[in-house]
Amino acid sequence: MKKSNRYIELLNTNGISLQALGIRDVGLERSEALLAIEFLKGDSIPILGGDVYLQNDAAIEPPHANWHCDPKPEESKEDYFKRSWLTAEDYIRKYPEPVNGRPLFGIVIGE
Repeated sequence: MKKSNRYIELLNTNGISLQALGIRDVGLERSEALLAIEFLKGDSIPILGGDVYLQNDAAIEPPHANWHCDPKPEESKEDYFKRSWLTAEDYIRKYPEPVNGRPLFGIVIGE
């Protein structure tokens, strides 16, 4: 799988571990998730979808929110990649700010 060095560095320095949920992944705050999209875009790595988690103090819980972006038949690779980035950015920007806690975004990347 193709990886973006800038994306991996962002996950390593700013990511919040989701291991307490039994998930080997990290979540990013909204601003970092949007930066991650820019890094993935720059390295031509599509975003398959993602999950949203809610962090309250030290506890992290899944609010059962997510998005996905599948390729359409006859869609070019380039068009799918662009749509995947736009879909992720739109979802993250529009996700409502919770009353208690803050959203963390886990991004699922493709090849």
